[in-house]
Order: sequence, then structure tokens, then C-alpha cells
Amino acid sequence: MYDRWSEGDFSAELEIFDPQIEAVWASGMVDSTVDRGLEELGSTMRRFMEGFRDIHMDAERIVPNGDRCFVSVDWHGT
Repeated sequence: MYDRWSEGDFSAELEIFDPQIEAVWASGMVDSTVDRGLEELGSTMRRFMEGFRDIHMDAERIVPNGDRCFVSVDWHGT
């Protein structure tokens, strides 16, 4: 999934996410700090990735917590 996302294909495996997903971004990384829902998340990721010629992301750590999880993602880009 992360490989396809790093290529801009955000349709990959969306069924694993709750439609009400909440994505919290590191300060200064993108123009929003929290995205709510799949549409907001996809829109923010597209805008962020447009600034790079080559970008790749890797899930570094996944921590389950009941019906939620924390995912730490490492981005590489030029």
C-alpha cells in the first residue's frame, strides 16, 4: 500500500481505513495539522507530494490500540 501511495495512487487498499480516519501531521509538514476523512487525507497527500520530483514513504512503526492505530511514516524525497 505505501509503495502505491508513494506513486500517488491513493485508491490502494482504502477499504482498510475507517471512512472517518483522522490523520495528524507533524507541525510545519503540510498546510493542515489534522485531516478528517479519506477525501481530506488524499487531498493533503496529493498537495504535499506535488512539491517533490521523487518521493517515497515507508511505514516505520505501526502501534495498534483497540480499533485505532498509530503509524509513524518516514518520507524520502527530492
